[in-house]
Amino acid sequence: MPSAFGIIVKIQPKLAIYLSIVLTVVCLSVVVFQAISLSSITDPVELADAKGFVWFWTFLGSVVGVFGVLSWWIYRTDSNTKSE
Repeated sequence: MPSAFGIIVKIQPKLAIYLSIVLTVVCLSVVVFQAISLSSITDPVELADAKGFVWFWTFLGSVVGVFGVLSWWIYRTDSNTKSE
């Protein structure tokens, strides 16, 4: 089924796995560095906002990690990629 612009983009499973690994590492590194800096925040409102920011990046990294595992599982069970 063609898209609105007539371009169909297909991402290879290996590329999806590698991109998800990179993005998961980036998200979780943001979580670690922000969590370390939470101890230096004294304002309670700013601290609550920073904790929300940390939880957002944790959620984002988790979702990307799940999609990476799903891509890996699809790649492993696909009969077309067994010959590679």
